[in-house]
Amino acid sequence: MKKTLHIAVVATLILAFSGIENQAYSQFLHQKKVPPIHVEKYSWTGYLDSVTPISVWVERNDDNLLAGEIVYTASQTKSPVRVLGQVIVDKNNGEEEFRLSEFLGRRAEKTGTMYFRLDSMGTGKGVWRNIDTTHFLVFDKVTAFPTGKGGLLQPENYTTIGTKPIYYSYYYYHPYKGTIGGEATLELMEHRYIKFYITITEPNIADGDDELDYHRHAPLVGNKFIYHMRGCDYMFECHIFHDFIFLKSLTDRPSDCFGVGSSFDGFLIRR
Repeated sequence: MKKTLHIAVVATLILAFSGIENQAYSQFLHQKKVPPIHVEKYSWTGYLDSVTPISVWVERNDDNLLAGEIVYTASQTKSPVRVLGQVIVDKNNGEEEFRLSEFLGRRAEKTGTMYFRLDSMGTGKGVWRNIDTTHFLVFDKVTAFPTGKGGLLQPENYTTIGTKPIYYSYYYYHPYKGTIGGEATLELMEHRYIKFYITITEPNIADGDDELDYHRHAPLVGNKFIYHMRGCDYMFECHIFHDFIFLKSLTDRPSDCFGVGSSFDGFLIRR
């Protein structure tokens, strides 16, 4: 049985990083202004297994984050489902893979993930996959971006977050492990510091808590904060948007921090 490892993590403005990490963090803290928002817009129609028609629109920002919706157009309700993800760039050849996960309802159930690449015409092919099944995915038509949609990648900052705690989560059901996922709580403190609690339960349990003194919290710059867990030399960043947050590891995932392979990575949805 896996054991939950609770770690009190400590943030400080004077970090014992070396080389590029220290320089990058210093530049992050001393940004004079937040860069302007830039997004690319995509919209397609296509099929799963040449049978199930779908339509998808997404926006992409300069951090290669994706946010949008998928509609199963043959369904009775045609209700849009939230999709969030990343563009993963191959360091060897520069090729881009789009990875989009579906999150359904207020509990943010992760129901499946699409992996696909675009061709020179802007159409693409790949797979749609969940724990039980895999489907062939094709986007065979580029369409006009839908009117009135977009804006999911509008960043939050200290003027819009507010001082009340904000709760985020996601979950999905695994046939052998049961219900797994993650939760996070963010709260804006004085002097633009973020107080947080995060727990992720895949593949192993990773918990991050904080001290009560706001000097121990992470400073917010624009809609991001970077946090260094000095006890195990693990660093991650958090991007805050109105409806969700994105967590990304900036260092390796040391086994003495949470457990082998554990980290803060992925999307959590605002409840």
